[in-house]
Amino acid sequence: MELFVYDGILFRCRNAEAEVHVPEGVVEIAEFAFSESETLERVILPAGLRVIGDKAFKSCKKLKEVVIPSGVTKIGKYAFSDCESLTKAVLPNSLTCIGAFAFYHDGALVTVELDPESPAPAERGDPEEDGIGTYAFHGTKVESIPIPAGIASLGKSALAYAAYLKYIVVPDHVRRIGERAFECCGRMARVTLPDSLSDEAVGDGLFAHCSWLLHINIPSAWKRIRKDTFRRCISLRQFTIPPQIEEIGENAFTDCANLASLTIPKTVKTFGHGAFSKCAALKDLTFEEGVTALGTYMFSGCKGLTDIRLPQSLTRIEARAFISCDGLTEVRIPKNVQLIGYESFAQCANLRTVILEDCAAHVDGFAFCEDPMLSRVELGNAVKSMSDTVFEHDRSLTKLVLPKSLREVDICICAGCKNVEIYCEAESKPDGWKDDWSFGRTKHVHWGYVPGQEEGA
Repeated sequence: MELFVYDGILFRCRNAEAEVHVPEGVVEIAEFAFSESETLERVILPAGLRVIGDKAFKSCKKLKEVVIPSGVTKIGKYAFSDCESLTKAVLPNSLTCIGAFAFYHDGALVTVELDPESPAPAERGDPEEDGIGTYAFHGTKVESIPIPAGIASLGKSALAYAAYLKYIVVPDHVRRIGERAFECCGRMARVTLPDSLSDEAVGDGLFAHCSWLLHINIPSAWKRIRKDTFRRCISLRQFTIPPQIEEIGENAFTDCANLASLTIPKTVKTFGHGAFSKCAALKDLTFEEGVTALGTYMFSGCKGLTDIRLPQSLTRIEARAFISCDGLTEVRIPKNVQLIGYESFAQCANLRTVILEDCAAHVDGFAFCEDPMLSRVELGNAVKSMSDTVFEHDRSLTKLVLPKSLREVDICICAGCKNVEIYCEAESKPDGWKDDWSFGRTKHVHWGYVPGQEEGA
């Protein structure tokens, strides 16, 4: 066996024996120093060691255990990756950096421990430069990963695809967590985050596809739940949105297939695209008074919703907010709503009744189109305008009353509604109605209608 050491750096080991003692005085193990050794089973590292370089022990197929001595601050990229016999790694608190892919594809690794006698470093790493890197434990079988005291951040996808990880406690000294840091930790059921960690210090998609996730604390410092944070967390059955939350990001809870109960607090003012879309089991939905707007695709595909009680404070229902909610049978639009967005209630297979509570709203295009069971529509006395094809292909609709308040109507509002009779309270077509507003159904339009009179009187 030959060790090539110069100026405190071990550059290469040739013909490694089964057990190697790295000599005292070595402060750094260089890139590739032991990589692809076919004989190395155990390595004893010196007390003065500070750095383990990139790929230093990569593909050491027989290496079974590694104890990193106190004082080491950095484990480089791929340092122990593809060590298929490695079952245990002991880490010191002095570490400020565990590089990307450090233990990648170590399929036998079941235990990661902290050295209990290893003191915390005098200074922690830079959260922008150091920390735990991308896919550091991807493909391992560890059930828990303790985070050394010197680690200040978890990088992008740092613990992603650690498929056997059951829980994680993120300590207070972690100041940043990158996007998708825990993505696809499929068996992780519990997460504890430091209460002081702000939403500005975390990335999108933190827990996306964590299919066993049941318990998580939302730090009091969070003002928003970011994009994709809980996307496809299919074990979440109920979730309490804390009162300090003001924004819920795009697809934050998309595909949480078993989420059954949800309360939207009045503090939330902004909802990203598809915030709760495809939550198929969602049935118990409550809005606190104070909620003013519902975002695009917000509850699209929530097929378990059968009844929704929208708050009186609501002013806007954005495009496709409830599209394809097949369980809905009745919708009541509160009086303060000013916009019913594009396709907002379209393709709701069992929607039968739509009632506008005298709201001075604009009804955007296709808002109630392709609702095959829709038979009762009450527009109230304040609705202002309609875009094109609002009720397209609603084949069960037989009567539609258009109030005097309706000053603008675009083309073809009832296109494909072959059985509808249209009753207009106006004596004749107002100037703001397009010429083809009725899609050529002039024989089925009745002017000067008085509510309560017999049809055609």
